[in-house]
Amino acid sequence: MAKIPGAMLEQFGKLLSAPKAPKPQEVADAICHLIVQPAGSRPFRTVVGQDFGAKTVNAQNAPVQSEVLKGLGLGHLDTLKIPGLAQM
Repeated sequence: MAKIPGAMLEQFGKLLSAPKAPKPQEVADAICHLIVQPAGSRPFRTVVGQDFGAKTVNAQNAPVQSEVLKGLGLGHLDTLKIPGLAQM
């Protein structure tokens, strides 16, 4: 167990120094892409770069998050309300 943090750090170092390392510009490009999308069409979550399964986790988590928000009386936070557009 004591070796896990060092092993993780080593793998992150390899990932960040690899030829296909993540590029910070990809984050800026993703933000710009979201900004130019029409109101009401932007996704709740956006994954940038290698997703490491994040898209799958996000898809499976979305209904759970929705139910938690409803259970807390905050269901309105899970719905986009944009004047003049059909509710999403």
